[in-house]
Amino acid sequence: LEGGVSSFQFARFDAAKLARARLTGGGSSFQLASFVGADLTGATLAGGAASFQSGTFEDATLVGATLSGNFQAANISGARFEAADLSAISPNNLADCYFKEPPTYNDATKFPTGFDPAARLWRRVE
Repeated sequence: LEGGVSSFQFARFDAAKLARARLTGGGSSFQLASFVGADLTGATLAGGAASFQSGTFEDATLVGATLSGNFQAANISGARFEAADLSAISPNNLADCYFKEPPTYNDATKFPTGFDPAARLWRRVE
C-alpha cells in the first residue's frame, strides 16, 4: 500500500494478514491507524514526519519487520518485535510509546542508538 501526505489516517487493519507487505506513506499517513492483532511479519512500514502517530499495534506481530517514521504516542501493548529493525525510529518516539502488556524483543531486534528496551520495561524473549 502506498499513500500520499495524509493517506490511511484512521484506517483499520485489525487482524489483517499483512506478512511481507510494504506500507508506505507521506508526512501524516497512518496517523491513528489501527493494527490490533495484525500479522505484519517481515513487513516494511515507512512514513514521513508525523506518520503512525497515535497508531495502535496492540497484540500485533511485527517479527522481522522494518519500521521507520514517527511512532509517537503509539500503543504497542503486547506487540512482538523479535528480529525487527526499529533503528530508523527516533529513540524519543519509542520512549513515548505506551503499553499495558510489555512488547517483546530479542537479541536480533535492532533499536535506535540511545534506546534501552529493558529500561523502558520491554520484555526480552529467546
